[in-house]
Amino acid sequence: MFNGPIWLSDPKLDKLNQILETQSQLQLSYEASDLLTNNASMKTTEYCMSVGTGLDAFEKAVLCLSQFAVHERAGFQVLKTSNSLEVNSCVLLKLSLFPFYITSVCRIENIISSSNTFGFTYGTLPHHIEVGEELFLIELTKTNNVLFKIKTISRPGNKFAILVKPYSNHLQLKFNNRYLLSMKELIARR
Repeated sequence: MFNGPIWLSDPKLDKLNQILETQSQLQLSYEASDLLTNNASMKTTEYCMSVGTGLDAFEKAVLCLSQFAVHERAGFQVLKTSNSLEVNSCVLLKLSLFPFYITSVCRIENIISSSNTFGFTYGTLPHHIEVGEELFLIELTKTNNVLFKIKTISRPGNKFAILVKPYSNHLQLKFNNRYLLSMKELIARR
């Protein structure tokens, strides 16, 4: 456990790339039926924030989300298996959370793209403290409001995560709020 996904020292870039490469060959850490059957062990949370108005703000939000700028602004180092957002591409997210470093690997499972919506869902791979999926969605409403929505369906992925579940729930709330605020800040300064 202290050699990923929770680390006592900052893992080197070559180690992170090796983890990303290895994990990209593996199956998701859950069965799709776990998410569809309202499995009692899975927790669903939803977040939504208005991050701007108009087509320009929507296009900026799409760019920020598709390039993982939101994740980076929220404090994560992001490594990707592909330079573009593609189904089946994988991402490794590294977070410094004193005195630990946490690394998580996910696979892009779905991309949503239309004239007024854009987003993606990623699912957890075995090198993740949680098990489940997270949806990130940008929506341009009929009233020209740009909404950023996040939906998570997850449960602890190992004994350590179960032990620290109240703290991990707090961290999930904190970082989903960071994503929302980061998107708003990124749109305002672009």
